[in-house]
Amino acid sequence: MRKMKNSGIEWIGEIPEDWEIRSFKIHFQLEKGLSITKENLIETGYPVISYGQIHSKKNFGTKVNDSLIKFVNNEYLKTSQHCLANKNDFIFADTSEDTDGIGNFIFIDRARPIFAGYHTIIARPTNIYFPKYYAYLFYADCWRNQLRSYAAGIKVFSITKKLPSHTNIINPPKTQQVAIANFLDEKCALIDRLVERHQKVIEKLKAYRQSVISEAVTRGLDPDAPMKDSGIPWIGKIPEGWKIDKIKYISKFNPGCSRHFERHESVGYLPMECLKHGYMTPLKTEYEKITSALTCFEDGDIVLAKVTPCFENGNISIAQNLENHTGFGSSELFVFRCSGYETRFLFYIFQNSNFMNECISTMTGTGGLKRVSSDFIRNCRIPVPDLQLQQQIADYLDEKCAKIDRIIHDKEQIIAKLAEYKKSIIYEYVTGKKEVPAS
Repeated sequence: MRKMKNSGIEWIGEIPEDWEIRSFKIHFQLEKGLSITKENLIETGYPVISYGQIHSKKNFGTKVNDSLIKFVNNEYLKTSQHCLANKNDFIFADTSEDTDGIGNFIFIDRARPIFAGYHTIIARPTNIYFPKYYAYLFYADCWRNQLRSYAAGIKVFSITKKLPSHTNIINPPKTQQVAIANFLDEKCALIDRLVERHQKVIEKLKAYRQSVISEAVTRGLDPDAPMKDSGIPWIGKIPEGWKIDKIKYISKFNPGCSRHFERHESVGYLPMECLKHGYMTPLKTEYEKITSALTCFEDGDIVLAKVTPCFENGNISIAQNLENHTGFGSSELFVFRCSGYETRFLFYIFQNSNFMNECISTMTGTGGLKRVSSDFIRNCRIPVPDLQLQQQIADYLDEKCAKIDRIIHDKEQIIAKLAEYKKSIIYEYVTGKKEVPAS
């Protein structure tokens, strides 16, 4: 049994007697990434990793995943060499949409340098022995909590370039750094393979869900129904008894509130992250004053995010069980209120991947933040069967999608448990609570 000592730091607790606590700034130099936006990314060129890729579910932090690499013009090599991350460097995201993402990073484990992109910070090791050990230390919540205690923001959290310098790191003896990193490489690779296997199943299930929706809302439930050309490329053929109509004739667009609210009255607010794929999480206990910048919706309305990347992620829901039957969100929401048509049928039309691609093609905006055109979505023509068939299709999709969603949920729960297990073993070994078994 190894001897332990009090580290003197709350987030660490006890560490082995021969380990040290040191300041981050002694062992790392910090640089900012490129001052670019998504518009500067191209299909080929020099590799770059920006904050979006760092926050990706495909990023395990301790190694570079090829699928996360984007590209910028080679001209940046002439002007921004200081933004290149070399082997054993770390690229941290400097912004996050939630506290869990504060401290997310990628460890550069390959010889060819990679540009650190927009909203990133490069941490360059100076006098540390085995950088891979620190990749596992930075993965652990016990280290990230230091950053979280300093991060600024309410809905988006930011860390400055100097902020990591205020943290402390654990410094084991050299041989133990190597042993811990190699041990965790093996254990975490096994966990990552299991996670990847479940992720692939989830992606297949999501693709199947999309195909079920697309088939039902454009071709109906009778495979033998006589078909006709819709005259619209993204729709293709539709059953002969169906018509084509514009969305604005099927539902009211951004209809507002049916009850009166006093200007500057405090109301419940729906942050964008509460609008999920097909449902709303409970509205947070956030309140805002009524202004023209807020979008009103009521029970039974379809609420759809119009801004990227939320639109592509399928941030859409039918509002229900709202306090006072009314909710408010940002101006980045579209609201649809059906009358004489089945709301759920339009709800599934909006989830048709072909419809979504048409909307994406109309997006405008700069700085990486693009929005679906309101004129396009109001005037977009969609296939419409009679009301009874709309309800039958909606009932069918409710049942079918619920089954698929339950399987996806179960898989996501398994992934969450694996992630927690991974965090726990990393914490136990990088802080010395457990000792690497002798080989």
